[in-house]
Amino acid sequence: MVSMNHRSIVRLENSHSQPTIETLEKIANALDININDFFETELIKSRQEILEDIKLCLKSMDEKELKTFYKAIYHFIH
Repeated sequence: MVSMNHRSIVRLENSHSQPTIETLEKIANALDININDFFETELIKSRQEILEDIKLCLKSMDEKELKTFYKAIYHFIH
C-alpha cells in the first residue's frame, strides 16, 4: 500500500498533478516494481499494434469488465 492520502492519489490518476521522484518510488515499491519501469520505452508500440492489443483485450472481456474499463477511460475519450 502507498502511504499517500486518497486525494493525492486521485489527483495523480486524473493527471491533475505530477508525481515527485519520492512519490514514484513509493508507488513503485507498493507495486513491487523498479522505478525505471515507469520510464521504459521499449514497451511503446506502433499505433496499429496498440489498436490490435486493445481489440483483443476488449473481445475477451465480459460485460461487467467492459463497463468497468469504459468507466476508467471515459474522461480520456470525452
